[in-house]
Amino acid sequence: MEDIKNRLGEEIARSFKWSGNSPLNGHLFSLLLFSEKPLGLQEMADELGVTKAAVSVRIRALERLGLCEKVSRLGDRRDFYQLAEDAGLVSIRISLAALRHISSFLEDLLADFPTDYPEEERAAFETAKRRLVEMKALHDLCLERLDGLDEEWEKRKKSL
Repeated sequence: MEDIKNRLGEEIARSFKWSGNSPLNGHLFSLLLFSEKPLGLQEMADELGVTKAAVSVRIRALERLGLCEKVSRLGDRRDFYQLAEDAGLVSIRISLAALRHISSFLEDLLADFPTDYPEEERAAFETAKRRLVEMKALHDLCLERLDGLDEEWEKRKKSL
């Protein structure tokens, strides 16, 4: 089990790092995924060999994303965290938001693409524009194919 937890943590850490987030987010996500109970900040810090302050900052980032949630224990003033019930769907929604953002950015970039450029740079401009148009079309295709994913997932999830 520990090997699977570590492999997942490393892979998610790479994913978070690639998207500009801290790799610690991935390790925290994995830790919460495999935990049977909500975890305190110090427990997570000890498990991952990092400071409580680092965990506090990163766990709040995961909470803002909707990937985990803060819970309380009766008679205990400390904060505890658990994986959000729909963390998988939340992660897909985050990816979809990134696809939408890039698609919108590409649309704006293409709208502002120069039409007047030196003749000696014509081939480079046309190549760049063609590549941007293709990239935008691919992002749009992905978004079209994933439209309605939430509803389909809810149906499929019930059969698991």
